[in-house]
Amino acid sequence: MVARSVPLPVPTLTLPDENATLALGAALAPHMAPGLVLTLRGELGAGKTTLVRGLLRALGHAGRVKSPTYALVEVYEVSRLSLISLLILSVPRPIRMDRRGLGTSSTGGTSA
Repeated sequence: MVARSVPLPVPTLTLPDENATLALGAALAPHMAPGLVLTLRGELGAGKTTLVRGLLRALGHAGRVKSPTYALVEVYEVSRLSLISLLILSVPRPIRMDRRGLGTSSTGGTSA
C-alpha cells in the first residue's frame, strides 16, 4: 500500500508589514522538522523570502538570506536542519524533481 498525503486547507494571510512577516517566520521555526515541506505562494514581492528570513533567523542563521528568484535554489544549514528554499514556476508540463536532485535529501532536510 502506498501512503498518500492528504491536502490541507490553504490559509491566506495578509500581514501589515515586514516585521509581522518576520515574526510569523520566527513563530514557524519551532515546528520545523526533517522532511517537512512548507509551501509559500505569492506574487513577486509578496514577502515569501522575508518570511523565510524570519524562520532562518529564529533557527540561528546569521548570514544573508537570498530569494531563490535568480539562483532557483538556496540551501541553508541551520540548527538540526538543512533548509532548502527553492523557486518552482508554473510550467506547461510536469517537472521530475528527482532528476534535478530535489526529490530526496541525504540529510533529511526541510523545504520552504
